[in-house]
Amino acid sequence: MHIGIELSSISGLLADEEIIKELAKGNKKDLYDLLYKRYHRKVLDKCFSFVRNRRLAEELTEDIFSKTYEKLPLFKHQSRFSSWLYAITYNHCIDYLREKKRLHYPEWNNQNEIPGIIDESDSQLSAISYDNLL
Repeated sequence: MHIGIELSSISGLLADEEIIKELAKGNKKDLYDLLYKRYHRKVLDKCFSFVRNRRLAEELTEDIFSKTYEKLPLFKHQSRFSSWLYAITYNHCIDYLREKKRLHYPEWNNQNEIPGIIDESDSQLSAISYDNLL
């Protein structure tokens, strides 16, 4: 995201809630860049703590900020913006990990059930090696 010169000069002066109120009025969409700049590193660090992969943490961070921007009109000001953002961050990372687990580690109905695809090359290699020993 791009931080404009005029915005960078006032970034420390506006509270999160003021920025959100201005965004809700439709004023200066670039104001969201201030929130991004304030919280990007914290969100990135939290994502990294979940996935332990820098590139993936960066992708999740961008997804989170996009999602937060889209859902900003739903922010009810019942908590601090940072708390709301961190809740979105936590939930997004947990959802990612659940999806990853679901895709990569299928659950079988029967613990003794063997998956449908079996690589025969290892068993054939073992048989050849065993025959060579005899």
